Amino acid sequence: MRIFRQARRVIGIILVISMSAVPMVAADCTPPAVTNADEATAALSDLRTDGCLGGNECTAPLCTKVGTFVGKWCEKNTGEFCRPAALSAELFSEAKELVGEVKEKAESLPANGTAVPQLRGMMGRWDGIFGTIGTKPLSGTRMTEWDTGGMRLFPDTVYMIDVEKALATECVTAERCQKSFDSAREVYTEAALTHRVLAVMAGADVQDVFKRLKQLDARWHAYHNETRAIYPWELLLNGYLVHESKLKGFAEPPNRQILFLHPSAGLEYRFSGDDRLQEAILLDVIGLYWWKWGGEQEAEVTRPIGLAISASYDGVDPSYGATAHFPKNWALGVGADRHGKISVTLSIDFGNFLINKKNAVDKLSKKFE
Repeated sequence: MRIFRQARRVIGIILVISMSAVPMVAADCTPPAVTNADEATAALSDLRTDGCLGGNECTAPLCTKVGTFVGKWCEKNTGEFCRPAALSAELFSEAKELVGEVKEKAESLPANGTAVPQLRGMMGRWDGIFGTIGTKPLSGTRMTEWDTGGMRLFPDTVYMIDVEKALATECVTAERCQKSFDSAREVYTEAALTHRVLAVMAGADVQDVFKRLKQLDARWHAYHNETRAIYPWELLLNGYLVHESKLKGFAEPPNRQILFLHPSAGLEYRFSGDDRLQEAILLDVIGLYWWKWGGEQEAEVTRPIGLAISASYDGVDPSYGATAHFPKNWALGVGADRHGKISVTLSIDFGNFLINKKNAVDKLSKKFE
């Protein structure tokens, strides 16, 4: 038995070595014959995954032209988006020409083919954008409308089509199934080529979006960790600040905070006959705390300052006055009690040690979604 086990190990090692020695081969983009919906769906998925439908492995003349265009302007960066060194008149001219050829190809497809009406509808939907290539940036356009990564084409548009369901409907006979499969294959190819051409010019805008998202993430981190705590009763007052930012698209943290019945711990010095220094509670009755975004990414809390109407209590007499807030969550309050005795309170916001501000803000944000 021991000999057999050793033999199996040797055979396994030989198989692993032999398999690893097999050279990688290019994807086979030859469209197969299909007879039913399951075969058609599987074949379409395989061809799409292998890059045969308008991707890098597609060898059709128009695919080759688009591949040359992408390689010319993006060099080795042939991913979903690239950023040309410069947006030039030559680039725009070539892009317009390619989009025009893709549109002509779409018009040549059988009008009643699977997903063909939707493809033509999308070409019409984007006709205005195609016509302004070189004169207007592509920022703000929905590149995802040309996404070919799933079985649903033209998502989030009136032309969206579930290709899998369409194939299931068309594949009542082997002949009709083959025609439907061939039509869907062509539509996927034209949509992918359109996406690749547009992505070259949108690359700069996409990179700017990524940069903006990185900045927002850093700002939220600073907002959660470097500004004053938000107590539960302050959430509603501050809620509209978060809600307002959501209405603009990507949620940006506010650069100000309303203070309401906001307590902090401190030391109070009271000027009286028996000058005394002792612990006290400083309460911001109502006030405002704000800051500037600075630093390399403009995502750091800089120059924070605040003012509030406040009250303090040292266990003997309450004082009423005003408080000024400074960086590092320090505050200085000045007030007077009912006898006119002046007091100065130096405090630090201990709320950050008690309140998980990030969770509190996230919960509030979800209520507005």
